[in-house]
Amino acid sequence: DEFEQRLARATGSDVTRVYGLPLGTSTLVASFSRTDQPPPEPGSSPYALIRTADVDYFEFMDIVVVRGRDFEATDRLGAGRVAVISQALADQYFPDTDPIGRSIDLDLSLGVPEDQPRTIVGIVENVRSTSLTEEPTPELYIPVAQSVPGSLTYLVRTAQPGSALQSARAELRAMDPE
Repeated sequence: DEFEQRLARATGSDVTRVYGLPLGTSTLVASFSRTDQPPPEPGSSPYALIRTADVDYFEFMDIVVVRGRDFEATDRLGAGRVAVISQALADQYFPDTDPIGRSIDLDLSLGVPEDQPRTIVGIVENVRSTSLTEEPTPELYIPVAQSVPGSLTYLVRTAQPGSALQSARAELRAMDPE
């Protein structure tokens, strides 16, 4: 993403992108099914919070990859579809089996057709995404490069938020004066 690169250079800071920032207002929920089990009865499919995230999102947010792997630069459109799941999702929907390498069908189009299952490549620790007082809910992460989300939140880690914000505005104006 050109803006992400320009923002990182201009602020001298780490930058990442996500749709569905924890504790934010943009929340996407979708149903899914395991491809190794019979299809669920209509209306009984499991649901999870869906987040699209950059390759470095988990490291940026200090979310530990418990097992498997993080997203990689090769997880792009045209490559095999992948997902990373939260420990809560693994515990609830894969209680007796290792979810790594298993496939799921996602009942959602993230700007591109979900015409093939997604392979679970990693499990991350739980995040309190909807409230600091509620138990973590099952979450499913999709690489930004395998979706076309309507909007993304740019996250900047900096010790100088005022100057980073000014730099971000300047870079955005340089790319699109209007």
